[in-house]
Amino acid sequence: TRSASMQAGYVRPGILARALGVAERTVRRWCDQGRIAGAVRTAGDHWRIPRSEYERLLAGRARAA
Repeated sequence: TRSASMQAGYVRPGILARALGVAERTVRRWCDQGRIAGAVRTAGDHWRIPRSEYERLLAGRARAA
């Protein structure tokens, strides 16, 4: 299992999906395709996205709007 401090640096795909207004499945597919930098799979086969990448993607969405 990952330590609590490491978990704090990552977000779950559902969090990013809600923030971007897309389906969670879409975010998981992006992770599978390598489109989200630094996304990692846990020992339980769940995706985790670096908080820095989450913030970058949200910032890009804000600029595009």
